Amino acid sequence: MIVSSVDLKKILRPLSPVRTETYQILDSGLILAQDSDAWVIVESPLSGLGDFAVNGKKFGQIVNKLSKDIEITRDGDNLTLKSAKAKIDLKVLSIKTPKIPDVPQKPFAVVDLATYKKLLAIAAGSASPNKSLSVGGVVQWQSLPLGIEDTLPPGYRLVGSDGQVGTIVTNPNSPVSEFKLLLNLEAAAVVQIMDGETLLAFDSEKSIILRSGKVTVFASKRDETDPKRRYPNFDNLLANPPKLVFQFQSQDWAQALRTVEPLMDESVDKGGVTLHLAEGVVVFKTVGVGDRAEDEAPYEQITPDPIFDKQVTVSDLRINAKYTREFLAKAGPESTMSLTDKKTPVRLESGEIITLMMPMIGTKEMK
Repeated sequence: MIVSSVDLKKILRPLSPVRTETYQILDSGLILAQDSDAWVIVESPLSGLGDFAVNGKKFGQIVNKLSKDIEITRDGDNLTLKSAKAKIDLKVLSIKTPKIPDVPQKPFAVVDLATYKKLLAIAAGSASPNKSLSVGGVVQWQSLPLGIEDTLPPGYRLVGSDGQVGTIVTNPNSPVSEFKLLLNLEAAAVVQIMDGETLLAFDSEKSIILRSGKVTVFASKRDETDPKRRYPNFDNLLANPPKLVFQFQSQDWAQALRTVEPLMDESVDKGGVTLHLAEGVVVFKTVGVGDRAEDEAPYEQITPDPIFDKQVTVSDLRINAKYTREFLAKAGPESTMSLTDKKTPVRLESGEIITLMMPMIGTKEMK
């Protein structure tokens, strides 16, 4: 058979995030890659060659080096790939034909793929890849409204966390049925490579199943029977009304942070930056010893309304510079910072993005 190298490269891309040495190629044309977290199946034109496996890394490298059309033939234990100037033989491995899991007939969610990929990338950026952590290796995906947030329109929310920071993104425009689940990062990486207009999501006993175009992902479910492995519930934090809200231009605060960040010493201050807010000006300061730096940026107090209440001063609010920088890099032109008390997270918000992070120290003015 003859296949386009461009088409074959595109077909193989969704398999790359799965950590496995072998790709299983079935006589029907399906190609499979499977590890402990995800099972990816793609449709391909490689039919009629029998059921076999190849070294996935080598197969991908070979295809990437070949150009234009590729002639693929199989002779016993050899798979031959020929292009205009090259001929390569790859050893074929015998396999037992796998039983592909059934996909439920009705999806629990049908969402716009481009929007979902954008939100997933933002949430996953704050998710820890360390699966040994209680929140590690997953992003949380849940429908809206849920619990005390019943004023929200229908839609869904994605949350990524490493236990210290949580990034929450919402899409209120896609009505879906009620659900709450965890999606492992391997499957999330495959979704980013999918190509289609919509994403269909199914739920089975052992897997969360995601399908778009010619790609299907069976994402292994995480065992949540251990209370220590359950994902945190952000509903109460999000619904808790803040005492203080400050609005600012994201670029102004990002520039001030860039000024002081090079002099931070994480071995001394754990990557913290100190903020002092007074009279519409926030001052960013390093908090280590030795070299020091500071810069300032404007803000506007929203709550309490300064027309009826005095301007509030917040002193010595210490927050993680890395998490703040990452939020500002993703934020829109305007953002807000909300504070409730020294025992609850600082809330940074811009459009659909919310970042929650615990202050590294409390504030002097907050009770």
